[in-house]
Amino acid sequence: MRVEILQAVAEDDRVAVRVRWNGTHQGRFRGLDPTGRRVSIEGMVIWRIFAGRIAKRWAVPDTGWLLRRLQGDRA
Repeated sequence: MRVEILQAVAEDDRVAVRVRWNGTHQGRFRGLDPTGRRVSIEGMVIWRIFAGRIAKRWAVPDTGWLLRRLQGDRA
């Protein structure tokens, strides 16, 4: 899997990042056997920073789109 940072905005102790995840479906995922399909999905990640480190992380990938793509839906 490769993660691309598309955009980032920081304020106080928070960083909001729009990301794209790219990879190949090689392992079982949410009940779906490996398909070998290459996929790319976008989503948001928010980090709370404390003492120069990521203290908390929230991620919102578009898993609904990902599951449809892995099942062969091209939409």
